Order: sequence, then structure tokens, then C-alpha cells
Amino acid sequence: MDREAVLTLVKSVIACTIAWVLATWVFEARYATFAAFSALMLIDLTVADSVAKAVRYTAAMLTGVALVGGAVWLWGVPLWLFPSMLVVALLIGRWHRLGSQGVNVAVAAIFAYGTFALPGSGELQGSPLPQIAGMVLLGASVALAVTLLIAPPLRYRSADYAVDSLSGSLAEVLSDMADGLSAPDTPDTDAGRDWRWRADELPGRAAQARHTVDHAERTSRFNPRRLLVRRRPGVAGHRWTIQALERIAGQLQPVAVGLARAVEVNGGPRAGQDEFLRRYGVLLAAVRDAVERLGALPDTESAGEPLAEEARRCRAALDELTEHVEGRRLDRPAQWGIYGALYTDAERLCQEVESARDDFAHPGAAVRTPGGSA
Repeated sequence: MDREAVLTLVKSVIACTIAWVLATWVFEARYATFAAFSALMLIDLTVADSVAKAVRYTAAMLTGVALVGGAVWLWGVPLWLFPSMLVVALLIGRWHRLGSQGVNVAVAAIFAYGTFALPGSGELQGSPLPQIAGMVLLGASVALAVTLLIAPPLRYRSADYAVDSLSGSLAEVLSDMADGLSAPDTPDTDAGRDWRWRADELPGRAAQARHTVDHAERTSRFNPRRLLVRRRPGVAGHRWTIQALERIAGQLQPVAVGLARAVEVNGGPRAGQDEFLRRYGVLLAAVRDAVERLGALPDTESAGEPLAEEARRCRAALDELTEHVEGRRLDRPAQWGIYGALYTDAERLCQEVESARDDFAHPGAAVRTPGGSA
């Protein structure tokens, strides 16, 4: 079991025990199990998730209790009432606002009905439903208090690591491409296939990074520990960085396809094509530096114009590539336009770097800084 699983287990035991003690010793409730059961159901790792679950769970349970109270008051406890009540409870539980807690409308209805219909229930003084509702609220309150006070996690570091990991993976692919194209020997087909495979993996890494950042945001909601953290990075800035990296990664996929085709067709590039690939490697090196700069933005001061130098170098490399392409026909007449497509992809890569630069420099851009949030 990992640390989070152990923490959740410990919280569940503590919450159930506290709810049971309060229900039996303090309130001397006959239906104390509802308090312990509610506390168990509502323990979650993050405060925000626990609050959201508690609201839906409490609404579902109280609805089920109210449904039984109204039905029994009107018709008593005949056998036909049980399936009829269950059908209504299950239909109410399908309301999308209740989410996964909708089934608890029927759960509460079953238990509440049992307090009237089971042997010995007629000996009770008054209706047990107000006490059941009170125990549900007691258990929910205890669960929220335990989740709030016992080591609720913050995932700021996980969000930083997600951005660093995505940036590092993208920069590594770009670096290998740039080094391979700048080497004296033409890259072989295995290298081209490796670039293509690794570029295809990048969208999945970006999705995983977004999921991690979303989780980090949830852990910060209603979390008292964030008041003790001096460095409070803005999650919006994390998302902005991932989005910029994802756009560059998306443009890198067709580049990898084109380079793989370039080293496969006719045994590799020939006259004029070698120089094109060499200059292409220079451009990819500039894009790599921009990616590394993007990944480092959360941990550096935002003085000056970040990405300005990287965007300038990328544009200069594209101008050199344009100068080389002009007046030359690198693709053979019967050949798929490999080099023409690569040139177009290079333009798009530079545009993405420049777009990231402009977004970062814009006054309204959501950028993470060491001392505050977006």
C-alpha cells in the first residue's frame, strides 16, 4: 500500500470511531450505525472531493429518508409499499446532480423502511426518521472535519513535476533529432522510426500532465495547509505551460513522420538534401531551447522577455532554411513531397514558439511566478 492509501485507511478508522462515540456516548442515539456508515462513505484524500461527495451523499440520504417518512405516514407499512418505494427511490437516484451517490437514495430508503417494518419497531416512541437524518448529518460532519484536519495533501510539487516531465520528454526528442541531423553521417532508418514513435507518445504524456495538474488544483481547494506554504504557484499557469508544450508536440509529430520518410526513401538524402537536414537540425535545436525555457519558467524570475531569444533564433534558422530551399527542387517529381512538408512543419513550429512568447509577454497571460498565483 502506498502512502495515500494508508492515510485514507487511517482517516476512515478515525472518522468512524469518532462518529460512533459521539452518536452513542454523547447523543445516545439508537441509530448510531448511520453516523459511522456516513463517516466511512465520505472520507476522501482531498478536502474538495470530500466536500463534493458529502453534499451529494447527504442530499441522497435525506431524500431517501424523507421519501419513506411521507410514504409510511400516508399508507403505513404494507408489503406492496416496499417495491413501490424502491422504484421511486431508484428513479430519483438517477438524477445527474447526485452523481455516483444517487444509489444512496435507495439505500437510505431501505434502511429507513426497516425501522418501521421490522419486528420490534412498533415499540419505538415517535418516528425514528429525525434521528436517522441527524446521524447522517453527524457522520458527514465528522468525515469532513477529519479530512480537513488530518494531513490533507497538497500536490504543488506533483504539478511542477508534471510540467518538468513533459518539457523534458519533448526536449529530449528534439535534442536527439537535432543532434542526429547535425551529425556527419545521415541518420539511419532505425533512428527515424524511434523519433516517430517517441513523438507519437507525447500527446499521452501531455494528457497525463493535465490530469496531474487538475488533481493538484483539487488538493488546494479548502485546504488549510496552503496557508502555510509560502510559494503558491498558480495552477492556471501550469495549464498554460502544458498547453503551449502540447501545441509544439503536436507539430512535432508530422516533423517526425517527414524525417523518418526522408531517411528511408532511396537510401537516404542526396545532393542538396543533406544541407537541408543540417539546417533543419539547427531549427529544431532552437525549438528545443524554447521548450526547455518553457519548462523552467515556473522556477525562474520573469524579468525581461522570456522566450524572446529562443523565438528569434528559431526565426533566424527558418530564414536560413528558406534561403536554402529557394531555387531548389528537393523532392523528385514522382516522390511524395517530403521536404516541402518538412519546410511547412518548420514554419508551424516557429509560429508555435512565437505564439508562446507572445502569450507569456501579454499582461493578461496566466503565468506562474515564484511569489504568487495567476
